[in-house]
Amino acid sequence: MGRDDASRLQRRLHGGTGVLFDIGPHAIDLLGWLFGASEVRFYADDAFSGVESNVVMELQLDICRGRVNLSWDSPLSNELRVSGSKAEAVLRLDCFDRLAVSTANQFIERRASVSFPADIERPCRVRISPTHYSQAIYCQLIQTVRAIRLREAPAVDGELGRHCVSVMERALLIARPLATPG
Repeated sequence: MGRDDASRLQRRLHGGTGVLFDIGPHAIDLLGWLFGASEVRFYADDAFSGVESNVVMELQLDICRGRVNLSWDSPLSNELRVSGSKAEAVLRLDCFDRLAVSTANQFIERRASVSFPADIERPCRVRISPTHYSQAIYCQLIQTVRAIRLREAPAVDGELGRHCVSVMERALLIARPLATPG
């Protein structure tokens, strides 16, 4: 085992610390929520002997397969792009309330109709559809309080959380060095 192999093994044994464990859980959770459970087919990062800043991961989900690119140092479009045989949909992560759908090479913007409780009353008196990150965090906090006080089922339970962690652990087990330019 070479020095680089040993450092990668050490990182795998002690957990990730970079972009995979920062942004990765959110991406894996969202994909699971939309498309079902996932299994890692390929994973590469640029950790070499430290913290990963760039990740490429290929997943097999219940109903589709996909590629996840995560980066701290390269500009990415920060979107979920779903391509099918008849249409393509794009959800930008900074515009939670809008979805662009393309058929015949023309994107048409559609408003998202998902709303969440915004108070802790029973029944809920106020609902919002998050339009940006801070509103989404607010909705998550309200859901947590409602689960505790009102005994409602949480939006994400322990099983879904466990699945996200197992996907990331599996990724580290099969990690390969990310090809670098030059």
